Amino acid sequence: MGDSHAQQWQGAVFDIAEKNGWIVDTSYYGGCPVADVEFIGFRSAWGAADVERCREWSSDLAETVTEDDPDLVITAMAARLQLVDDGTDAPQIDQMSHGLLDYWKRWNDAGIKVLALADPPFNAEVRSPDCVLHNADEPQSCARPRTEAHPTDPMVVAGASAGSESISVLDLTDRFCDATSCYAVVGGIPVYYDADHLNLEYARLLGPDIEAAAEALLTQSR
Repeated sequence: MGDSHAQQWQGAVFDIAEKNGWIVDTSYYGGCPVADVEFIGFRSAWGAADVERCREWSSDLAETVTEDDPDLVITAMAARLQLVDDGTDAPQIDQMSHGLLDYWKRWNDAGIKVLALADPPFNAEVRSPDCVLHNADEPQSCARPRTEAHPTDPMVVAGASAGSESISVLDLTDRFCDATSCYAVVGGIPVYYDADHLNLEYARLLGPDIEAAAEALLTQSR
């Protein structure tokens, strides 16, 4: 569940589900966070009606999760680009990480395990979306500094303060970046299929990492 940055992982999750006999329900809303926050827009401020629809969807989804009582929630989103304002002037990253954790702890208190997938490095924010196409013979030229391409993710911040073994954040940064750079092609495979989202082939290659993290949670007693 989440925005389109959750949907980009569904190919990998569906593969895992088919292998393990899971039943998977999905819920996506483009640009909208699954977090207890005062959302105001994605990249820029949205109109009042769109903001209200997003907030209602997020709140209703949080309640539905608690009522449905699944074994596991897998969630992801472009939390670094989602704008929030609770009127306190607190940093965006603090507001978002606290809002994420509010929902995660609510579900966890109900016995539901939570696996959050940290967001991959930026693409269009740091390079032309067509960089690989125009540099097919030298894709390494599309690499960008890690500090520029992969700023701190509120998902990771929230996970660090979760204080529960039943809440886990899977940070796959090292599948995209080395110590200094983040890449648009890894192992000969383009990482992204458009300006903002992962190539399905590359996402599926990371399925074993997601499966291992999910299984680690699911083997815990409720």
